Amino acid sequence: MERPEWHTEQPAWMSALSPREVEVLDLVVRGMSNAEIACALYVSLPTVKTHVAQILRKVGARDRVQLVVTAFRSGYAWTTPRVPAPRRAPHET
Repeated sequence: MERPEWHTEQPAWMSALSPREVEVLDLVVRGMSNAEIACALYVSLPTVKTHVAQILRKVGARDRVQLVVTAFRSGYAWTTPRVPAPRRAPHET
């Protein structure tokens, strides 16, 4: 899908997110679970949950679904991901 032309600026809420929160948001937008995000970023599950809660608060979303919808509607999710896709272990293929 191509990014719609009318989304040319960064969403206002983006400036409120820390670099780590941006990484977590990118992975949430990709549909990853908290456990998958924890594994990909080498952090604990409670840490991921804290980051997701902070992102939801800063973006003003009530849940992950609304967060992803907001990311797409604002044009954020149409940009090139800032976090490389996590590698899967050979046995996970």
